Amino acid sequence: MNKHGSISERSTSVNERLQTKDFVNIGIFAAIYLVGSFVVGTPFGMSVVAYMLYPFAYAIIGAIITVFFMTRCQKKWATFLFALLPFLVLHLMTGLHYLLLVHIVAFALIAELLRQWAGLHTYKGITLAHVALSLNMVASYWQIFVNREAYYAKTLETMGETFAMGYLNLPTWVLPVLYVSVIVGAVFGVLLAKRILEKNLEKSGIET
Repeated sequence: MNKHGSISERSTSVNERLQTKDFVNIGIFAAIYLVGSFVVGTPFGMSVVAYMLYPFAYAIIGAIITVFFMTRCQKKWATFLFALLPFLVLHLMTGLHYLLLVHIVAFALIAELLRQWAGLHTYKGITLAHVALSLNMVASYWQIFVNREAYYAKTLETMGETFAMGYLNLPTWVLPVLYVSVIVGAVFGVLLAKRILEKNLEKSGIET
């Protein structure tokens, strides 16, 4: 009896570990999430005001990708990697301030821990994880305030003086507003994704 129990426990332990197919899924969905952020973000970059609305918008649209991924990979630390990779790649491409790195890793970890706490196979876990990882979209906005000169120079070169001065003149209260808007957008996005991916949630055994 003990022998069979031991074998069963070892089998369960192995099944819960991330395997090659899990890493492939993480890579694919992280890439889709990253590409999606560029596609959705491009029109929002046309003005300073529109740029402030981008995190809210992608928290909604990106939820479809996040929820679909989380129905496919319900293992520990999969959420952390999925939440980390697209933002890490994005900011390495655009210039990564050390505070942004701390922000990205911290919220990716929070997303993972919240999902584990609420349950890997629960709708609540998916919702909390998506909210946390979506907050990493605010990371790039910190550069406007903590790395002002470099951000101004880069924006001046790529977007022109009007845009550069517009970003530079943003008040600091914009940051908490962005965080709140992302939370609202992320929750709404998961509700939308739940309707769109209802069959996937049922097939994957997600408790709603």
